[in-house]
Amino acid sequence: LEKKSSSDPAPTRGHPLIDQRAAAKGRVDFVRVEGWEAAGSAAGAELGPDEIGNLKVKSFTAGTTSQGYEARAEAGQQLRQQVAEGDPPAPQVGLYERLVRHLQVLESQGKLAVARAKGEPPLPSFDRWRFGAKRFGQYLVDQSHVHEALDKAVLAALGGRIGGETGGEGEEASGAMRALSLVGPAVGLSRSEALRSDITALSNASAATGAAAAAAAAAGAGGAAAAAAGGGEAPAAEAAVPASPTTETIAYVRLIEQLGQKASVSISPNGKEQKERDSPTPSFLSLTSSSSSSGSNTTSDASATISLTDAARLRLFAHTFTLLVTHLTNGMRIGAKAVECLPALRAAKAVSFFQEYPPSVGDPMRAFRGAVDEAGRGLSEGEVQLVEGELGPAMVKASLLLKVLAVEEREEEVAGLV
Repeated sequence: LEKKSSSDPAPTRGHPLIDQRAAAKGRVDFVRVEGWEAAGSAAGAELGPDEIGNLKVKSFTAGTTSQGYEARAEAGQQLRQQVAEGDPPAPQVGLYERLVRHLQVLESQGKLAVARAKGEPPLPSFDRWRFGAKRFGQYLVDQSHVHEALDKAVLAALGGRIGGETGGEGEEASGAMRALSLVGPAVGLSRSEALRSDITALSNASAATGAAAAAAAAAGAGGAAAAAAGGGEAPAAEAAVPASPTTETIAYVRLIEQLGQKASVSISPNGKEQKERDSPTPSFLSLTSSSSSSGSNTTSDASATISLTDAARLRLFAHTFTLLVTHLTNGMRIGAKAVECLPALRAAKAVSFFQEYPPSVGDPMRAFRGAVDEAGRGLSEGEVQLVEGELGPAMVKASLLLKVLAVEEREEEVAGLV
């Protein structure tokens, strides 16, 4: 805004609040201010220089010159030309970074919040979590059911092939199928086996703790009389590992199983993927596709459609990404919290879920990120957007698996496996 003074030359024709000399340079600055609506209500429909000058600035974005706009316009024209020619440009960031940023946007919009029942108090902050062996056992059981279902669904979607062999002889696998193979059990990041090991270890440790407690009670004062009154047997200790998953987990498992059925393929005797009898129904369309006014099916139009089978594969990819990225980024913190609440877990070797990977994996996060980025190189923009569309629901369901640990239990509830 131009500050008027008696020494300033007469302003050129135009809006009185625009500095015409700055505007002539083709520069635009963006300023965010506080109290604009309140000031507007007090001053009327329009704000004068004095009212605007008194507003408090919250943020300022450096100006963009006309040359910058021209450069961006030229880049946009090149992008449109590449899309029109069927040659999509290389992404500016890898798929891993793009999906993580999308999750951050969803979180900032409040779309990843876990719903609470009416009257249910808010979950405690992570530093206040305190849970016992039974809740930790429930957590392991829930995770195990989901990861087992996911592994089976991915294998079904790949036709039972786990080594990344996603195309038969003389044929090329779809980008969705290849992407799913890159993050499936073959990469060594599957958590199913580690979870089974932890559940067994926790069950054994819980049984040993219960037996020791029963023996100590029987040997103590009055133990014999208590045993006689109770029929000669000490009461069995409550198992630390529940037999069944939670209702929310069962619903999540069913969803994954349904996606696996929709994404599954049949393999012919010669090892080739059998094509669908009918033409694939175009369930999703890339935003870069355009409908033909003449009704003819062009090559570009056909490549823009995503079959129902590939759509299910991409949704499975989104759930795989969400479960693994949350575990790889927060798993160590949860594992450390579990050992803090239940110190005997480490001695019981019930923490494989958080730290044990095949030697071939190396750094699991680096391996995962590399696999996701490689998967992204074979996906179209429409396919990536389909994955992004599934991330929100997948993250909410993955967050529900942590809810059983987000408590502040009393000392007597935590006691049992220490």
